Amino acid sequence: MMTIKKHVLALVAAAACICLGETQDKIRDLSFAPYEGAVTNLHVVHAKGAHYLTFDFVIRAAKGSETLCRMSMPPPSQWDGRLWGHGHGGYAGNVRDLSAPSGPARVTNKGYKLLSYPNILSGSEIMSRLSTTWAGQKVYFHKETESTNDDAKYLAEEGMDHGSLVVADCQTAGKGRRGRAWVSPPGEAIYMSLLLRPDFSPDQASMLTLLMAISVAEVINGLFPDLKVNIKWPNDVLVQERKVCGILTEMSAEPDYIHHVVIGVGINVNQKEYPPDVEEIATSLRLCHGEMIDRAQIIVGVMEYFEYYYGIFTERGDVSDFVHIYDGYLINRGREVRVLDPKGEYTGVAEGINDKGELIINLPDGSATTVASGEVSVRGIYGYV
Repeated sequence: MMTIKKHVLALVAAAACICLGETQDKIRDLSFAPYEGAVTNLHVVHAKGAHYLTFDFVIRAAKGSETLCRMSMPPPSQWDGRLWGHGHGGYAGNVRDLSAPSGPARVTNKGYKLLSYPNILSGSEIMSRLSTTWAGQKVYFHKETESTNDDAKYLAEEGMDHGSLVVADCQTAGKGRRGRAWVSPPGEAIYMSLLLRPDFSPDQASMLTLLMAISVAEVINGLFPDLKVNIKWPNDVLVQERKVCGILTEMSAEPDYIHHVVIGVGINVNQKEYPPDVEEIATSLRLCHGEMIDRAQIIVGVMEYFEYYYGIFTERGDVSDFVHIYDGYLINRGREVRVLDPKGEYTGVAEGINDKGELIINLPDGSATTVASGEVSVRGIYGYV
């Protein structure tokens, strides 16, 4: 990994200079998102018969300006002289400026185009920016709908493909776990539902919620590394210890066969205020970051992370490869929790998750138990004191 990191950094620096019209002496610093100097969000995507690397990086110019870019190239074993070329076939031509204003720009005499994106939300906008193989490759966009989960379930009954994505600018009957309403104003948040047709057993489906939670957390952490990002088991993503994302997974299945799974995701992005009854438990990325945020960029990032994690999950059959990632975000970990169990409420200290995605609880008597589903409150979060 260190050797790949060293070569990638050198090649990206050269490619960035070519594509962004900078000379090497004007580049003060280059680092990978989400963590400085680490290739932690390196994605492997399959395209045109080959596996390509897709990753984000930040260029900081001497004058202090920052440019967030994305680059795609084959893995190191397939690198050749095209990276250094100035023609349209070079890998450097895949560098995309993710923070530039709307409209494509051309670097004079370089033979490259920098692709930038308007801050709008539409199906075509999302699809044009995806580098996935299947996740979100078909987007059904609505300006307004009752529920994206209901729409996705309807599409499933109509035979729509695995990976179809429903996105809405506004929901009029949004819902969360246990039938709770999900506040859905227009033009501010992300409301999306991903249709899956898994070939694993129904008892594994609940783990998909955890994969989606990690995907959302990783994207937010990558874009806003200064913010504190956590996951509250099993389906909430928190920023600065307030909720920004809820996930609802629904399944249609026989005892031993899954017809389809729908994962609904709601992310508070550009809300500027909340009613008094929720402002202590909910927030938005804009409130935390201080600026308007491109919703399509977040959707694209979530799809790319989820597709990558889903591939690993289907090979393993559990979340063993993700326990350390999930536990790293888990706000429950090491804190007192209250479990609302049908057999009776009890308290304990959360240790983390196991390979099945169950929450491990250490009880006051020294024993341990696991929670597969249910309501778990964390002391100090959402008003639990």
